[in-house]
Amino acid sequence: MTERVNSLDIAKGIAIVLVVVGHVAAREEVPGADWYNLLRSAIYSFHMPLFMVLSGISLGLSWKVLANHAAVLGYVRKRLKKLVIPYALLGLAIICGKLVASRFIHVDNVPPGVVSGLLDLFVRPMASAASFLWFIYVLSAYFLVFPWLLQQAPRATPWAMMALGIVLYPFAWPATFNIANLVMYLPFFSAGILLGQHWRHAASVIHPRLALWALPLLAALVYGVWQEPLPKWFVGTLSVPFVLALAHQVQGPGKAFFMTAGIYTFSIYLFNTLCIGVAKALMLNIIPWRDGYFVGHFVVLLIAGVWGPILVKKIAQKISPPVAAYL
Repeated sequence: MTERVNSLDIAKGIAIVLVVVGHVAAREEVPGADWYNLLRSAIYSFHMPLFMVLSGISLGLSWKVLANHAAVLGYVRKRLKKLVIPYALLGLAIICGKLVASRFIHVDNVPPGVVSGLLDLFVRPMASAASFLWFIYVLSAYFLVFPWLLQQAPRATPWAMMALGIVLYPFAWPATFNIANLVMYLPFFSAGILLGQHWRHAASVIHPRLALWALPLLAALVYGVWQEPLPKWFVGTLSVPFVLALAHQVQGPGKAFFMTAGIYTFSIYLFNTLCIGVAKALMLNIIPWRDGYFVGHFVVLLIAGVWGPILVKKIAQKISPPVAAYL
């Protein structure tokens, strides 16, 4: 069990580092830094489906049928508190921060006001001032529903929900209440639960075959970068066995690094864009945002995006452990 959990933590660490790499310059092309623009394009073609599968694996590995409905309600309430409270408080902080900062400097995606900003946060999260938190919104919705279904039919639920997601996937869905993303990632979260439920067998098939999984993923990424992007569901599916196999085989300092990133995945997800933003504001006064100079930005912002949130979490643990539990 320990090795399985370690492998999953490392896989999460790989996934969240890819997220941070993509967020170094999330909304813009970097002039003269084609290597980064291509890298970001490749990462964005698969990283969120991968994340959804890994989240589903965690649930599939840990889920046990509970004693009664009251126990399920307690489980759901506990999981939602860990997701909704950080989502709401960090979203509010970003809304207020953008409103204040916009009086002095240029700020992207400034809400008209606090009330309208909060309304967008919960009704139209992809249009909100904190749109990067959408993953938590979708995950909260899944944890509101899946435990009840797993309690009644633990084996049938991931199959049924994966099939439902596949049937619904081709249709256009509204962004309101994040329905479009809820439908898009339902097959991936469900498939992750299925992998978690059958982890011993899945690991025996996936882990020894790193080269086998690497070849089709590499081909899809190269084609997507140089020709035309392939469907996200396709590239995302190819990325799952590769990252799981890589996580099992990585050794040395890389293993320790990705393990740490995996343990602090939620903190990094919450705070990486804020830490990158602060570091970027400081760096722009020193190094131009273009050409070969961007390498310096990339290294510093990547370090800030990974280790900054970990530092925030550690400081919070010393100051207020109850608050740190939500970070």
